[in-house]
Amino acid sequence: MRTQILRSPLVLVLASLLLIAALPACGDTSGEDAPPANNATPGEDTPPANNTTPELTAGQQRFGESFPGDLLDNVPARENPSQAPAADIQQATRDQHLFARDLFAISAEQHPGENAFFSPFSVSAAFAMALPAANNPDAIRRNLRFSLPDGQLHPANNGLQLEILKHSGARLNREGEPVVFNLANGVWLDSTGLTDEEKAARIEAGDTSGIFGRYYDAPIALLDMQADPVEAERLLNAWVSDRTNGLIPELLQGNINQDTFFVSINALYFKAAWSEPFSERLTAPDTFTLEDGTAVQTPTFHAPNRPMQTYQRDGLEAVAISYTSPGLEMVLLMPPAGELDALVDALTPELLEEVAAGLSHEQLIFAMPRFEVEAMLDLTELLEDPYSSANHHAVIRIDEKGTEAAAATVVEIGDNNAPEPIEPERELKIDRPFLFLIWDRPSRTVAFMGKVVDPR
Repeated sequence: MRTQILRSPLVLVLASLLLIAALPACGDTSGEDAPPANNATPGEDTPPANNTTPELTAGQQRFGESFPGDLLDNVPARENPSQAPAADIQQATRDQHLFARDLFAISAEQHPGENAFFSPFSVSAAFAMALPAANNPDAIRRNLRFSLPDGQLHPANNGLQLEILKHSGARLNREGEPVVFNLANGVWLDSTGLTDEEKAARIEAGDTSGIFGRYYDAPIALLDMQADPVEAERLLNAWVSDRTNGLIPELLQGNINQDTFFVSINALYFKAAWSEPFSERLTAPDTFTLEDGTAVQTPTFHAPNRPMQTYQRDGLEAVAISYTSPGLEMVLLMPPAGELDALVDALTPELLEEVAAGLSHEQLIFAMPRFEVEAMLDLTELLEDPYSSANHHAVIRIDEKGTEAAAATVVEIGDNNAPEPIEPERELKIDRPFLFLIWDRPSRTVAFMGKVVDPR
């Protein structure tokens, strides 16, 4: 059975949001005597209907009733707190930073001259979960920049996910809106034509070490994907849409077919308010200069006197905008005019570490454009497997109040109760193409990353 798993086609699906993907929910579950499929017509072999509410299985009680497919009941609990060595978590973080540069290159190839947005965090999780079933796991390790052995990679990924999840529910004060940082992982195995015994054996063979539950809190379910690919995609898309608050309604688009055996999905949803909101009254059109030198007008936030964290080096301007959870922030990286591609090429773990360590307090006259980015990437090439496919879909929206995204410590910058006003030291306008990321600065865990070449 193990050989069958390793040689079977798989579909890898990824979803990312700044309100990043939600907590796993679960669904239609069968016990040893599986009930007829939902589309079965009652007949001679169908037991009479009754009004008894079916007892929830252990899997449904843990992951919810709406999870698609027949759930495995004995998925190990997530390891929390993480037992991974700090050095392994740091290495996994560095690997994701390196991989982010590769995602920029893929985005530029598939969508030249356009804005970009993706979650290296989400992509890495979904591909890592696919390793036990992949036809070419070495290609995944190489292309995803996984430098840790599998036995260290999965615990380290758990550590990274817990760094993100710690922000969920945080708020600046009792009246403030809590941060929503939801993360959902799921694994599905095809069950077309299998007996109950074969189904049980397939699940057991698919998670021999318990990595899905222990390190990703991922439910494992059987789903008739090969028998009805369209219905399987409908069910999985509905789950992703629910986990991402409707921001990603159709992640799968023809991925599942009559050869599909395995699907892994990571969905991330993020929603948070700025620690100090921008005044809607001050938002007004302002000039943004595109890469070709064209000046355009776009709605722009203005803050005439705002305490912020900034960093400058060789024409690079970096500024951190904090959310209501300490350490959680958006960082904007604006290079000199015409040097956005050069900044992407220079986006190394060392540069991000330099920026994180170098951010310091400054009082600013600040302006930045309002923007929304939605992007889809075909990541099939990373699998190096003609039978498999991978998609990534990410959305981000920012306004004067905060950020919402689907597809990462910091010193709190602002104090709403400052006793005396401080005069601004200089003006900083984000008025040309820039990179941005959302991270937990203390751990350097990047949840989202992107670039804006035209905010309109």
